[in-house]
Amino acid sequence: MTKSFKYTATHCPPILTHTMCKALDIQPHHRVLEPSAGAGRMVNVIAGYTSDITAVELSGDLFAELRLIMPYPIQAHRGDFLRMGVDELGPELFDRVIMCPPKNSVAHIEHAIKFLKPGSGKLLALVQDQNITDIGNRPWTVAGVREQFEYNGEPIDVSYVLYAELE
Repeated sequence: MTKSFKYTATHCPPILTHTMCKALDIQPHHRVLEPSAGAGRMVNVIAGYTSDITAVELSGDLFAELRLIMPYPIQAHRGDFLRMGVDELGPELFDRVIMCPPKNSVAHIEHAIKFLKPGSGKLLALVQDQNITDIGNRPWTVAGVREQFEYNGEPIDVSYVLYAELE
């Protein structure tokens, strides 16, 4: 029997992605990872800050959409980010990770931290509040004010989760 999965995506509004890019101070020379890229809505905004973007998406349908909207030289990888090793996404680590992870947010954030350049890398995740309950006693903080946006006609409460190594 083949196991089937239903992929769901939370589409981060462009205004929140701009807020995240500014908070991370993404510069043109930064190498940026978006490990839960979906159809590329966040990638489109990030491309206004840097062209050195690596995107990862698990869903075949969303990956096909991501590939269609890429008029700039980004690296796109289809696969399960949680099973990817650091060396699979290129020889260099990332200056910034910007993400709107799926329901298992904590696992995705913990794994994404491994892809950051030591000492200077920063991560910012937009996490649904219902998925943020396991954040306590972690090496990151819930930063900024809570936001809300509508998805499929329903309001979603979200918070920003920030990780930056202490220098």
